[in-house]
Amino acid sequence: MKSPYNILLFFISLLVINIVGAATPKKSVGKTLLTKGKVVAIRAQGQHTLKRRSSLFVKDKISVGSGGRAQLRMVDHAVISLKEHSILRIDRYQFQNNPTRDSALMTLLAGGFRTITGIIGKANKKAYIMNTPLATIGIRGTNYGVVITQDYDYFAVWNGLIEVRSRLGGTCKVLIGRNQPYHYVRIDKKGRCTPLKKEPAVFAKGHSSNVNPVRHLVERINKVIETINHQPRIEERKFSQKVLLSNVNGRIQTGNASNVERTKIQVGNEVLSSNGRELRKELAAYSVNLGYWNNIAGSQQTSNLSWLVYEPSTAIEVGTRKGEAHYNHMLASVAGGKQGNVQVNMVVDFNQGKVNNGVIQVNSPTNQQWVGEFGGKIKSGDLNLQLNGVYVVDNSKLSKPTISSGVGSIQGDFIGKKAEAIAGAFNFKEEGNLRNRIDGVFVVEERNVK
Repeated sequence: MKSPYNILLFFISLLVINIVGAATPKKSVGKTLLTKGKVVAIRAQGQHTLKRRSSLFVKDKISVGSGGRAQLRMVDHAVISLKEHSILRIDRYQFQNNPTRDSALMTLLAGGFRTITGIIGKANKKAYIMNTPLATIGIRGTNYGVVITQDYDYFAVWNGLIEVRSRLGGTCKVLIGRNQPYHYVRIDKKGRCTPLKKEPAVFAKGHSSNVNPVRHLVERINKVIETINHQPRIEERKFSQKVLLSNVNGRIQTGNASNVERTKIQVGNEVLSSNGRELRKELAAYSVNLGYWNNIAGSQQTSNLSWLVYEPSTAIEVGTRKGEAHYNHMLASVAGGKQGNVQVNMVVDFNQGKVNNGVIQVNSPTNQQWVGEFGGKIKSGDLNLQLNGVYVVDNSKLSKPTISSGVGSIQGDFIGKKAEAIAGAFNFKEEGNLRNRIDGVFVVEERNVK
């Protein structure tokens, strides 16, 4: 029989163990990059308001209120952008940079998100699972999104591949994304999948990035130079050709181009021409020429140049537009000395004079993916885009991809007799490593142009 002394020691040891255990701090599995509106973490101890750089923990339910946004960065460098009315639960998040031990399990209970996945799941696909009320997602890619509605769960892939499987019975098990016939799918409450050819409208709303993901992420778009030789503004834009030059002393420059030939562009009194490699594409339907030169003859401005010459829509043509227009049909692009490696998506609300949900994705020749988020306004027929955030996803080492922030600018103009397309330029740099950069030009058309 144990003595009272031994029994007392036993209970004291239990008390010490409980005190030490309670005092042991939880390990953070991520932080908030930025929050807007009411964003809280629901925990056993109650609700905790989340602000920039707030720590996130396993078992947190992250709730985003009406009109709010939250952008999270997890320990494996995954980035998650939550829309308003969203609830995301972190069920498990273990990261030691060891494919046999790393694992992530999260559940989207309401709302929607867009994410660039991190290291977990790269080497071991089964290590990453995302649940929704109706489906389970397994990743095989890096950039996807989910939106929950009353009747369906919607899934989209912008880069890479995911597998969607029904949770509550049904026969849904489908791959969407890279090298698949579909990039979008919805699942109903009976577990039935419906692949979709076009991006569902639910992804065009609520993912706007009027929130900067990190400090110092925004670099103000440089003042528009009406003409490089300081000529006065030409009020009637219909009969003037405009030019966008990207990477002029590390910035975007605009002006009026009076002449375009195969080997030169005359901008004001200055004639730019190429002595080296040239890429060139013409879009006759919009009177657009765009291209890339890697050596500018007789100019001290830049060693390479992405350029775009176009005839803009007039203020009257822009002013006659009503309602919302989705611009995501890429017609042409040049970036990093290559054609066709840019994807642009934005929603223009002509009634409100606003640009929402702007996303630009650029794949560089060095196996890096640049993702920029932007918004904007329309004033007197002019389109003013503002960059809200840049991410640089480095996949050069597939086992250890990294995600870093960037800075830069983006600019655009309406083209076409009905403002049915947008010509633009961008210039991105990695924050902290400004030598790592990419710039280019693009033309994106409104969806379902008739």
